[in-house]
Amino acid sequence: EQIYPHLRLPSGADIEQLIAILDVKLDQNGRVIGRPSIIDVQGETASNRPQVSVYKERAIQAVMAASPFRNLPDEYYEQWKWLKLRVDARKAR
Repeated sequence: EQIYPHLRLPSGADIEQLIAILDVKLDQNGRVIGRPSIIDVQGETASNRPQVSVYKERAIQAVMAASPFRNLPDEYYEQWKWLKLRVDARKAR
């Protein structure tokens, strides 16, 4: 939920169907290390295909802008230091 205030959707048909799956590495303070990478994009249609690359870049930007991530328990750092995050366009505000 921390990501969505930072997600700026591109304009176009069927944008709300896109979901980006990102691989994100965090330090012990919850800050993003390096640049997240896109693993997959779901919901691509003929209508939104021209905007997929823009959506992927904006999903990465939103994750980076949301850093540092809060409420991550220190004792479980080994479990959350590598995350696969779903950035669902339907949740953008």
